[in-house]
Amino acid sequence: MIWVNGQLIGPPQWLRASQRGDLEIPLTDEGYEYRVPQTISLKKGWNDILVKLPITTFNGRDWNNPVKWMFTFLPID
Repeated sequence: MIWVNGQLIGPPQWLRASQRGDLEIPLTDEGYEYRVPQTISLKKGWNDILVKLPITTFNGRDWNNPVKWMFTFLPID
């Protein structure tokens, strides 16, 4: 869960949530490069961003299966 300046930012609404993978089904919104961005209002100067992740450690089972989380904030005019 992510909060920006005390306001909860909702998760994306996936088009194919919980669908099993299939090479014949195209990716539509899984990657951040082609997903519609979430609009967030920022104030001038410092902004507080709180990220709560349901994970206790970032140590993966092995080097080939790391635990990863990604989030990006970009200013867009």
